[in-house]
Amino acid sequence: MKFELFIKPHEEEFVQAQVHQKSSFTDQLAASVPANFWQIDKSAIANRKQIARFTTDKEAGVNVIFQNGLSDYVSRRCFSKIRKELES
Repeated sequence: MKFELFIKPHEEEFVQAQVHQKSSFTDQLAASVPANFWQIDKSAIANRKQIARFTTDKEAGVNVIFQNGLSDYVSRRCFSKIRKELES
């Protein structure tokens, strides 16, 4: 699948992109956005400058809370990579 990214996100802009199936599109989208974006799930990418905090739920899952109050699930695989980056 080929696509062209028409948005040019700056560091402070809020951009939310979700797809419903992991594909080469997701991988290409993740590679096209600036370094301040993190992949938080197989179908979601988040601007790290818009993240207010991370929370855990009762079943040891991790959620991200954005500055505007929205939240989303963070996969364990992605959170492991995020945690390593934050610790370095």
